[in-house]
Amino acid sequence: SLAYEEGWTNLNADRLGILVGSLLSAALGYLVLRFFTGKPEEDQL
Repeated sequence: SLAYEEGWTNLNADRLGILVGSLLSAALGYLVLRFFTGKPEEDQL
């Protein structure tokens, strides 16, 4: 029972880590994209 619960906790932790990692990478990519696409507009002004 203990090993099963430990395995379940590790599985949830891995899924949570993947979810957080994907969210962070998506947010970072969005910020970088906005930064690089916003720069030319500022240069034109």
